[in-house]
Amino acid sequence: MRPATFRTNPNSQPRIVIRTFGKVDDSKVDRMVGIMRECYDRMVPHEVELVDLCVFERSSALEAFLAEESMKVGVVSSSFDASFFSMHDAWRGIPRIIVCFERMQRVPALAQEGGIRHEVGHSVLHGSLSYTLLRFHLC
Repeated sequence: MRPATFRTNPNSQPRIVIRTFGKVDDSKVDRMVGIMRECYDRMVPHEVELVDLCVFERSSALEAFLAEESMKVGVVSSSFDASFFSMHDAWRGIPRIIVCFERMQRVPALAQEGGIRHEVGHSVLHGSLSYTLLRFHLC
């Protein structure tokens, strides 16, 4: 196990790579990114250098994406619970925060902010592949 290296520069932000699926309001995505940046600033020191932010217009597209991803990488995962609008994973070795815009719009603004903050916390606490269960097929 390699020793942990922590970010010590308070101005050091992880790179956030944004992918949107469907029609998603850019100003809402900008708000999410702003919340994420503020959280990462508060959580220094941390090891997060890169995080993917995937924002889906509809839950059906998100669920199809997750099903395909879990098959591709061999991850055993439960389905995306209908009562949540966001989730975190690190299935490909990089922290990824996934947001369903359709579901997010159903909750108050403060709950939206809290959900984003919650997922940022997950990306810092366990944002690597070592926390993921992989399926292996033996011959």
